[in-house]
Amino acid sequence: MELLMNKNTRILLVDDDEAVLSFSELVLNKLGYNVIANSSSLEALELFKDLPSQFNLVITDYNMPEMNGADFCKEILTINPLIPIIMCSGFSSEFDRKDALALGIKWFVRKPLLKKDFVELVEKALNDGET
Repeated sequence: MELLMNKNTRILLVDDDEAVLSFSELVLNKLGYNVIANSSSLEALELFKDLPSQFNLVITDYNMPEMNGADFCKEILTINPLIPIIMCSGFSSEFDRKDALALGIKWFVRKPLLKKDFVELVEKALNDGET
């Protein structure tokens, strides 16, 4: 499969930690991706509902105050079951890779993630996923 062109690739990035959100957005923007970043899972879900075909990838945190990542991803996958999702978690022992796979989330990683590993994971998700 041909690598998606970065400038035409839109990523929905969701994390309630502003520092993580800003850093991740900066890294992805420098790579040429079109990133829509949001610290609210509820706002991000509304945005996705309004424009589901506009996104090629969703990257989300698991631990968020309004709606956890698992519930957020369930909603996203109800709208578009083919959207690739990367879920990241740094603190939760209640949710793991097995749980993510059961929901249809192919990529689950623990934080912190090295920049190089993050970039490789995004490229793999975009190339392996179908939108």
